Amino acid sequence: MDISIVIVNYKVADLLLRCLKSIYEHVHGVNFEIFVIDNASEDGLIDRIRNNFPGVITIQNRENLGFAGACNQGIKLAKGEFVLLLNPDTMLIDDSVSKIVQRMRTEPNTAIGGIHLLNPDLTDQEGAVRSFPRIIDQLQILLKIPHIIETRTVRKYLMRDFDMTHDANVDQVMGAFFCIRRSVLDLIGLLDDEIFYWFEEVDLCKRAVDAGFDVKYFSYIRAIHEKGHSFRQVATLQKQTILRKSLRHYAKKHFSLQARLILLILEPVFFVLALVAHIIKPK
Repeated sequence: MDISIVIVNYKVADLLLRCLKSIYEHVHGVNFEIFVIDNASEDGLIDRIRNNFPGVITIQNRENLGFAGACNQGIKLAKGEFVLLLNPDTMLIDDSVSKIVQRMRTEPNTAIGGIHLLNPDLTDQEGAVRSFPRIIDQLQILLKIPHIIETRTVRKYLMRDFDMTHDANVDQVMGAFFCIRRSVLDLIGLLDDEIFYWFEEVDLCKRAVDAGFDVKYFSYIRAIHEKGHSFRQVATLQKQTILRKSLRHYAKKHFSLQARLILLILEPVFFVLALVAHIIKPK
């Protein structure tokens, strides 16, 4: 098996079915399998998949295990040389799957590959790559400073000046189209399922880089991505709470003790700011 495609659903059945349709229309020249894991959506997705895409392997969870937990269910069953974590709000527009398989086979030290993501209007989507988080940029984000002014620190973290027209080794690639070499997963471990959402992919990228592997952005491989459909349904305060909890877990693994103490001391301030954000914009 060349590649295993793992897709997690949380109440976006129509988008996921569109994603599956694009896979079968555009993927050629590689053997692939598809796993769809539903995180207790109760939207009838599994029955619709079985009726329209009987070759897809489905898993129905009775509770929401989070992104990492659900992905790991698929990864554990996957037989592919590569594992592609694909967001349900992603749509293939050409054979990006076989392209990334072919390219990563020529670069044996590349553990994780990401691609050139496009908005639905085919403009470049920001956020396809980022630097590793540091305490200084995460503090500014949690303190809502970028809502007032985007500092040089945050611009560097978000890689605003990155040239999307050239391939490059990067710290992390967006999880919307996240291709992982299976042998590397066997070496460094699966996604950290203690992270419910956010920071699970960058944690894996950090572990891969720390183990001596590369994370690569491929400029010529493209797909459309509609950002954030699953999380638009979650209240702002809950999203902010999940974000901070995930960051604390990431910090426990990758930040200094001093940085972790700063996050702990400022937690009441972060909560108040998150509450204000929730009042202004509940979702």
